[in-house]
Amino acid sequence: MNVRDALARMPARQLHLMGVAVLLAAGGALWLGVLQKPLSGLRATYAEQATLAGASADLARLQARASALETLVRVLREGFGAAGHADGAGEAEIQLRLVRDLGALAAAGDVALMSIRPTPAQRAMIFVQSGFDIEARGSYAALLAWIEAIERSPSGLAISRFELRATTSAGTLEMRAHIASYGLEEKA
Repeated sequence: MNVRDALARMPARQLHLMGVAVLLAAGGALWLGVLQKPLSGLRATYAEQATLAGASADLARLQARASALETLVRVLREGFGAAGHADGAGEAEIQLRLVRDLGALAAAGDVALMSIRPTPAQRAMIFVQSGFDIEARGSYAALLAWIEAIERSPSGLAISRFELRATTSAGTLEMRAHIASYGLEEKA
């Protein structure tokens, strides 16, 4: 018995079902072998494009933070005047680190720092208190969260005094504060 005789004796309905099964098997093989790989490559390309678009947005935010930090560094350098002297260099580095910490905490807490003015260091027994007079804006909740973040920061920052005032824009407050950092006095 050969295949031709078996197909000739088969009813038409079974012959059609067998043809559909062969077409489905060929279509599945075509899908797996020819179409699936290019489509998965296209999906990977779209995913990479979306990642790159998100990275450019992150880059823009990073550039904005860098420019804000440059402004704060310029303000600090102007506040210290001749910070390049041997005795002022250590304090200038401490102040720059504190400004970076304050800027990072403000950016994380949705608070806008309007100004930072360094204050002269004061010595009390074995401690040195240095700090800043700052002006910041934000919502009440954001400012309170920022104050808490400052108090809990590992930089040893503390808010020695502050005042809050309402602004003309709804939901925004202006805060003036003195932020102090306490450290041990260095022995000469």
